[in-house]
Amino acid sequence: MRHEKRLAKNARMALQVKNVVRLSAAEREAVAQRADAIRQGRVGTPA
Repeated sequence: MRHEKRLAKNARMALQVKNVVRLSAAEREAVAQRADAIRQGRVGTPA
């Protein structure tokens, strides 16, 4: 989401960017929180 403008210029990424634009503010926040959790290793690792 933070690179929307740059990726929108790429033909292969344009559809994905359009789908992100359609998300509500709450959905965008949920995506950002999940991405942060994945980067920190809190998702997808055995407990």
